[in-house]
Amino acid sequence: MASSSAASTSCSGTSLTRSAVLSIRSRRRSNRAWRSSAAGAGCGGTDDILIRSSVAATQRAWSGTGTFTLKDVDVKDQAGTAAITAYNSTNTGNNGANWTFAAGCPPPALDTDVRTVYGTSTAPADDPRTRTWDQSASSWSVAEQTIAANSTVRWVVNALSPTGTTELVGVLSDTGTGSDLDLLRWNGTTWTVDWSSTAITQANTTKRGFDLEYEALSGEALVVYSTNTATPQYRTWNGTSWSAPANVVATAPGSGVVEWVELERRPGTNELVLVYADSNQDLFGILWTGASWDEAGSETTFTTSLSTTTKAFDAAKNRFLLA
Repeated sequence: MASSSAASTSCSGTSLTRSAVLSIRSRRRSNRAWRSSAAGAGCGGTDDILIRSSVAATQRAWSGTGTFTLKDVDVKDQAGTAAITAYNSTNTGNNGANWTFAAGCPPPALDTDVRTVYGTSTAPADDPRTRTWDQSASSWSVAEQTIAANSTVRWVVNALSPTGTTELVGVLSDTGTGSDLDLLRWNGTTWTVDWSSTAITQANTTKRGFDLEYEALSGEALVVYSTNTATPQYRTWNGTSWSAPANVVATAPGSGVVEWVELERRPGTNELVLVYADSNQDLFGILWTGASWDEAGSETTFTTSLSTTTKAFDAAKNRFLLA
């Protein structure tokens, strides 16, 4: 293995000193984060680390689940199934579709390990609270208010961008006479309410008629929500702005009001699966390709006889379960 200059590679907090040329015959990482940057720096330096196959023009497969992020590297003849993002790096060729080469450097990571967002009856009751867990200190922060939602908080969904510091929180509240669905965004410093919807009826605030999720590769986000009709609506976040509301499908597959919504992203892609149930106990599914809804190719009716009006279904990566 050639060594023209030292480079630093880190894996889950452990630093290893390696040579500038990294020859990989088989690389597997599972359920963990793996990060690499040249010269031990954060990001923005020269691409001193060369990732190469031991046999020229023969791709080497990377596999496993987790977060794979590399910075300032030069990559050639690599492939596999693991989703890997290389920032500020060089694509020298013959790399698989699982490798994404992103211009520039990613935003700095959140300075906390976990954030929980929840409603409370403590005044002011319409302000969702947050607490963060600091792994290095082994402690939870004190409760902090975000910004006002509206009356009694019924449902909260929290999602963190896989590529930056943006965090989205959907909060569905019961106002006493109706509903208020607020989309909150944390930009790394402050909370804002990006938009709201009051279409869900007060009676249906007991059901989670919305969900949100980030695409695994792009870091763009999708929110799907009920508008008290048979057709759910959606909006996308591209990192800068939200799209206008639009219907998920041109023609609703059922006639009941959308009551339960579930989004799940497919690892290693920008695809999401949407599963939703209506007031007739019908259950439908459709695929988001990363750019649009595949209404012609993937829309399906799973069942017209769910066993209950509660959320008797779930989706997890490439799995689906219903009752």
